[in-house]
Amino acid sequence: DLFVRDLQTGQTTRVSVGSGGVQGNGGSMGTLGAGGRFVALDSAASNLVAAASEEATHATADLDARERTTLSEALGMTTKGAKPRHAQAALRDLEEQQKARAKRLQRDALDRVLTELTGYYRDVFALQTKATQRLINADMAVDRTSVARRTHPEQTIASLDAILACREALETNVAPQLAMESLMISLHAA
Repeated sequence: DLFVRDLQTGQTTRVSVGSGGVQGNGGSMGTLGAGGRFVALDSAASNLVAAASEEATHATADLDARERTTLSEALGMTTKGAKPRHAQAALRDLEEQQKARAKRLQRDALDRVLTELTGYYRDVFALQTKATQRLINADMAVDRTSVARRTHPEQTIASLDAILACREALETNVAPQLAMESLMISLHAA
């Protein structure tokens, strides 16, 4: 596990987790960014992608099995003997549809992570510019305020741009691992 301690507030935060606070898939090694502003995790991208994939698999496993059984029964494949013509093609089509659904659910899970990150940086930017809007995560104002003091609005905008670029990459079918790694590098550099 990897934790970051904010020396100004005394708050310690566990950062080696995937979406929803779930432990990632292995050890994490991190480096602190400029001024201690952000932690770049070597395994953060793989942890997030693995957690999103696991979430998608868990969400679709029962449905996939039921669909396969129903199709097999409808095609008469549960009895011994000759298999109906085109049965294997129909099962392959179903498997492709199931893989596409799991991929979409994985990308949806990653999109939720990106939405949380966008909200985080939006709050930081609102504090930096002294905007009058309410914070999205008002219960975490102390953390956001600490980051807002240590960084500049230009850095925050660069982070928001990196999140948007990651979202766009995922929408254009860039491999999730590559898109998330690129995001982590960009957030570290901002």
